[in-house]
Amino acid sequence: MDAQEMRSIELKDSLSDLTYRQLARGFHKVMKDSTEAMYYVNTYMLRAEQENDPMRQARAKYLMAQVVNDSLALSLMDEAIALTDHYEDEDYPGMAYMY
Repeated sequence: MDAQEMRSIELKDSLSDLTYRQLARGFHKVMKDSTEAMYYVNTYMLRAEQENDPMRQARAKYLMAQVVNDSLALSLMDEAIALTDHYEDEDYPGMAYMY
């Protein structure tokens, strides 16, 4: 999946009431189908952006990176690092560096 395809994925209303944990689990269940997986991760990202939660935005970018092409994945990880580089968290920005 490339950047244009990623942006063209819309949200599904049926996912809007799921928790972050449920969205991440749903993503992992369907991640072999990148289009279906993007429904979950876009819902996750939109909520994180609305709540102004950089750690969850970084997590969404990490999830997205698992279903897109390599060059876009690296760009997403750079964005995750930029979002979280000043936080002291056990996962970020380290996970993005390890990707």
